[in-house]
Amino acid sequence: SVGPSPEAFMTLAAMPASLAWSLHSADDKIRKKLVPSTQHSVVELRDGLTKALLTRPAVRTRTLMIAVTLIEGINDRLEDAQKLADFVRPMLEATPKIVLDLIPYNDISVEGFKRPSREAVNAFQQHLRSEGFFCSVRVTRGDAESAACGMLATSRKKQTVTSANNIVANSI
Repeated sequence: SVGPSPEAFMTLAAMPASLAWSLHSADDKIRKKLVPSTQHSVVELRDGLTKALLTRPAVRTRTLMIAVTLIEGINDRLEDAQKLADFVRPMLEATPKIVLDLIPYNDISVEGFKRPSREAVNAFQQHLRSEGFFCSVRVTRGDAESAACGMLATSRKKQTVTSANNIVANSI
């Protein structure tokens, strides 16, 4: 879930499933640009998710995955990694394990959006690991066929996508 509201996390926590949150940035301005449908601050969402996790009876069902799509020059710097670590750390009071799932951006030919270099992704991952978090990098598959995550849904809409320059220019 991208976390439409803190209350939505409470509803999701009642379901017998693992929880995952597509955070993408711990910075409100950047996240609002990447997830324009969000109506709550990242702190409100984090606190709502933390409360929801605490309602789960078994500690083992409290494992949480947080996904972050890394986009070159937008949210892939070491200071972004530190901000993410600082943001996520308070959630450890509610869950024994947080898995940070880094997803290198899949290029769908949107101007201003690029996949970060492998070195940048590795540095981001190593920084989070040095902060004590389990952190994986998602292996991208289907790029050559335009079938990777995010590519299928957007292949028909490419004509209408004009530019990501507003996100890049207004978020940094």
